Amino acid sequence: MNNILKRTFQDTVSGFTLIEVIIAVAIVSVGLVMILQGFVSSLNAVKISEDTLKACIMADDRMAYSQLESENSPEFVLLKPSEYFMSGRLDFSWEFVAEVVDMPGTENAGVTLFKALSDLKWSGGKRKGDIKIETLFRQKKEIPGL
Repeated sequence: MNNILKRTFQDTVSGFTLIEVIIAVAIVSVGLVMILQGFVSSLNAVKISEDTLKACIMADDRMAYSQLESENSPEFVLLKPSEYFMSGRLDFSWEFVAEVVDMPGTENAGVTLFKALSDLKWSGGKRKGDIKIETLFRQKKEIPGL
């Protein structure tokens, strides 16, 4: 009876073979590499979002500046201003174009209606980008020559 128990115990004792260990390590390695690639992709996406958000704030700021400047100096809309500047690691170029819009009812109101386009482009960072903001604004003063 002792031999039967001994033989059964020896038959059930087993371990992992070298091939099984190598395959398990390979599977775990592939999984870890995929997880790390996910982290790297997430960090890149965060950087791109950060650059885009910064550019959106800049574009909005430039549009507000243009509208205020056109109220103080009516000739500003005719100048088609543009500038190049750097903020952090991004190089920006900005252009502003305004054109008169013929809208019924504005002739007698003493205002001039403009369609304004602010175009902000940037390079550097994780990618290049372009943001265009288009809006309408009015001037109470008349511009000579329009």
